[in-house]
Amino acid sequence: MAVEYCKLKKNKRLIEKIPELEEIQCLLFDLGSHIATPRTEGSSSSMHLARTEFSETHVEKIELAIDEMDKYLAPLKNFILPGGGLESSQFHICRAVCRRTERDMSPLLRESAIDETAPKFINRLSDYFFAVSRYCSLVTNHPESVYKLPKDRDSNNKYQRSGLSVMKEYDDDDQHQISISAA
Repeated sequence: MAVEYCKLKKNKRLIEKIPELEEIQCLLFDLGSHIATPRTEGSSSSMHLARTEFSETHVEKIELAIDEMDKYLAPLKNFILPGGGLESSQFHICRAVCRRTERDMSPLLRESAIDETAPKFINRLSDYFFAVSRYCSLVTNHPESVYKLPKDRDSNNKYQRSGLSVMKEYDDDDQHQISISAA
């Protein structure tokens, strides 16, 4: 969907990103084949293993793309909230999906069912999507949404946010429960 939003925007610099994004989509299909072909002893034939190998060069290519976009981006001084325009927001969603996928891949890596390149690629891809979301904000002239510490925040409750208070409560068995209430 993020690619389609880039096409609709008709912004030259976003359109230049489309081939790179479409290549990433193809790589994700290749990664799916890699994950679907277990690396554990006796699970897959050597032919299938060779055909679904996922190369470190894919990780390196993503890192180069990040470096290229970083040349145009201001250094980060604050946390960036998802936003910065429709295209940028879509890439923030892609980033969140990558982070979840990376966590889901951990058991497969521990069981040696996938090569270590696979989660490494997903990790770098989430960083790529963060960079491309910032790049989209820049080239479409949408300001990035910056995290701001609420001025009225109670310094003793680091979880309090804009009218909500998050408190830990303990029951009789010393099990804690989280409760959220309006301030």
